[in-house]
Amino acid sequence: MVEKVKRYIEQHNLIKSEDKILCGVSGGVDSMAMADILIGLGYSVAIAHCNFALRPIDADLDEKLVEQYAAARGVIFHKVTFDTTGYSKEHGVSTQMAARQLRYKWFDGVMEENKYSKLAIAHNADDSVETFFINLMRGTGVKGLLGIQRLRELIVRPILSSYRAEIEAYATEHNLMYRTDKSNLKSTYLRNWIRIELLPKIEERQADFKQTMINNIDRVASSSSLLNRLVDDVKKRAVKEFYSEYRIDLTIIYSYDDCSAQLLYEIIDKYGFSANQSSDILRHNHSGRLFYSNDHVALMDRDTLIIRKKGCALESSPNHEFEIASLTDNNNELFNVDTMSISECVDYRSAPSNVAYIDASKIVFPLVVRGIKGGDKFSPLGVKGVKKVSDFLIDVKCTRFEKEHQMVIESQGVIVWLVDRRVSDKFKIDAKTTQVIKITYLCDKKI
Repeated sequence: MVEKVKRYIEQHNLIKSEDKILCGVSGGVDSMAMADILIGLGYSVAIAHCNFALRPIDADLDEKLVEQYAAARGVIFHKVTFDTTGYSKEHGVSTQMAARQLRYKWFDGVMEENKYSKLAIAHNADDSVETFFINLMRGTGVKGLLGIQRLRELIVRPILSSYRAEIEAYATEHNLMYRTDKSNLKSTYLRNWIRIELLPKIEERQADFKQTMINNIDRVASSSSLLNRLVDDVKKRAVKEFYSEYRIDLTIIYSYDDCSAQLLYEIIDKYGFSANQSSDILRHNHSGRLFYSNDHVALMDRDTLIIRKKGCALESSPNHEFEIASLTDNNNELFNVDTMSISECVDYRSAPSNVAYIDASKIVFPLVVRGIKGGDKFSPLGVKGVKKVSDFLIDVKCTRFEKEHQMVIESQGVIVWLVDRRVSDKFKIDAKTTQVIKITYLCDKKI
């Protein structure tokens, strides 16, 4: 098995000779064997153990075994005890999820503090097959059928090609002490049920089933690689990043016909949306509809899907109404106010949308900056008469998200500028203008 692990590490370039490796060791046979093999291969190894305090007596015995092993092999030992139950209740997550979050956060800290370059985790080939079935039963995209990955950022799984039976045989041959978590012997958890009840039944019909599954997972990984290339190509054409949001051109997605829902899912999965939501988005695509994941909200706007993080207000959006007191008042982070003579103002007709040029004689300070209100009206430059702000925003195809953060600047209760969109005709520069006020909006969100 040692040679098998060595070849696997070298074949996939998992560990380099100069790496300092932190091994996550629970005391179970997998992690004890992994640490023992890596030490035997001459790598620089330290051991880290988490006591989750979930199994009275047993948890402490696990810790003691691992600590004694580290001392016997002369390697550095790190340990920590967590209040896993308390964390689970405080954060509203399962005990398993609490343990996962706690240990990986701690691992990150230990690695950073001690300059370890790799974190070795003892998943094996059986774990990968079990993960495949867990994801298959819960519903997943292609990524969920890849099993467990051998390498992810700084995390390596050097015994992923080895089966549990091989690992146990290694432990026996080398008189390696380990402890068995009795909870792994119960079918309460889905993974245990798959391992204890489902897979043995399948193996009764097909003895080489696990190896067949490993081969299948490798094929899925190759297919996933091809899919990723397609998705990356579509992203370049269909996804545009704006100031605080992502806009997906659904006309490009629709062109993939029967594959469109899966393609959209591959794009929006990173924001927490499910495969079912991807189908719903394409099926119920009327403007204004909102879709939610745990962290993001997606808005249908005609043939565009706009995704934004929950609770994200554009930095350009004021939390409350405020004033620009005078020409010299540049104490806010959103606007600069300058004054100039009309002779200096040569480019006002071609000004970008985030700059407003206004006849200084037509406004009175303080200027008020606020969000839009129901019933707001103004006289858009170049348009005859008065128009509701809401109607104007519809005409310029303003999205629901943009409306939520749209600002106006007003003087004595009259709108001077619909910020980043249109100056009011009442305050425009004309033949009688001698002095000009230039207001620059500093958070132009257009990319």
